[in-house]
Amino acid sequence: MSEFQTASQAKQAQNTEGIPLTELSIFPATKAQIYESRKRTFTMWGRGVTLEEYLKRDARYGGHEVSADGRLVTWVLARRDDPKGIDFLCSCETYKREGFVVNANATTGNSVVAYSVAALFTSPRNRKKGYATHLMRMLHWILAPPDDLPQFPTEVWGNQPDRGKWIDSEQIIKGHGGDAVFSTLYSDVGPEIYRGCGFLPGAEGWVVTDFLSSGWDVDSVGVFGVDDEDGWEWLDIKGVYDYWKVDADLMKREMEESNPTNAICTLLPDKGVAEFQIIRLSYFWNPLGITDWGLRRGKTFASWTIDVRPDSSYVMLITRLRAEVDEFENLVKMLVKFGRRHKISHFEVWGLKEEFREQFGFVKTWNKDIHLPSIKCYNSDDLKWLFNERFCYC
Repeated sequence: MSEFQTASQAKQAQNTEGIPLTELSIFPATKAQIYESRKRTFTMWGRGVTLEEYLKRDARYGGHEVSADGRLVTWVLARRDDPKGIDFLCSCETYKREGFVVNANATTGNSVVAYSVAALFTSPRNRKKGYATHLMRMLHWILAPPDDLPQFPTEVWGNQPDRGKWIDSEQIIKGHGGDAVFSTLYSDVGPEIYRGCGFLPGAEGWVVTDFLSSGWDVDSVGVFGVDDEDGWEWLDIKGVYDYWKVDADLMKREMEESNPTNAICTLLPDKGVAEFQIIRLSYFWNPLGITDWGLRRGKTFASWTIDVRPDSSYVMLITRLRAEVDEFENLVKMLVKFGRRHKISHFEVWGLKEEFREQFGFVKTWNKDIHLPSIKCYNSDDLKWLFNERFCYC
C-alpha cells in the first residue's frame, strides 16, 4: 500500500486544506464507485497491462475464494451528503481472513477473525489533505469489536459511521467487520505513517514488524547432490492447494507447542489465501509455462509465485517455507533447479529463520523499504505476528 505523501498528514486531527472531516465519512462502495476506484488505481498498479485487461482481472478476482461472499469489501471516503457519488475522496479494500491466536503461557489456540487492508488510493488532486489518513482511521471503527472501541470523537470527525444505514449496500457487508482480533497491511511509505492512523487523533495504528527479506540468485547455488526422484514431490495448483490445508494445521500445532511467554498470532495460507498470490500475478508468469507451485518431502515444504522485476528478469517469491536446518540447503537446490528450467534468476523469501540467514553463505538478507508488514491488535497490545511470510500479502 503506497498512498501517503508526508508524515505530517498522519498527525492531522482535522483537515485544514480541503473538506472538513466532519463532513466526510466511510461508506461501502457502490458498484459504480468500485469501478471508478479500479480505474483510478490502474495508474499506479497497471504494470504493463491495458486498462481493459486490468479491469477484467480485478472483476475476476471478485469471484475468487478470498473475495467471494462478502470476504472482500471496497470502502470509500465520501461526503456525508453524497455517499454514492463517484467523486469520492479515496478508497481502500479489506479482506476478511482466518487468523489463529495462542495466548501467553497457553497450550491451545483459537481461530479468530482478522482482516487484511489493501489498495489504499487517492487521486492526485485530492492528496496532501489528510483524506487517506482519515479513511484508515475510520476503518478501525468498522473492523474492531464495539466493546474495544473508545468514545467516537464527534467534535472533530462528526457522527460515528452507522452500519444500520447501509442495509441497501450493493456489496455483501453483513458479517464483515465488528469482529476483528487484529488487522494487517503492508506499508510502502515507511513505518510511521500508518502507525499514526489509530482510533483517535494521536492514537497508534498499524505497527511495522519483522521487515527482513532474504534471497539468493540462481547462479549462487550449486545443485550437485540433489535428485528430483529422491523423495521430492512437485505440487501442481491442486496439489499445493490441498497441502496448504495440512500446512495450516502444522502452523497451528507449532504455535500451541511453543509455550509462548507472550500472545502470538498468525494468518493462514489455506482457503485461497496463498493461492491468490499465484493468480494475481498470472499475467507475468504465463509465458513461462509453469505448472508446479509447490514442493515437499516429508514436512519440508515450499510454495511460490512468480513475478517480473523492472529489468525484466523473473523472481520466485517464496510464499511459504517450512524446513529444518538439515533440509534447507537441499530444498534451496531443488528450487534453483526449477528456476534454471524456467528462466528464473532470483529467489526471495520473507521471514526466513535466523539460523538459515546466519548459517548459509549464499543467503543474502536486507531490510525491506517497501511492503513493510504492519499489524493492529484490537483486544491486546502485544500480539506477536508469526509466519510473517509472502502468502498473506495483499
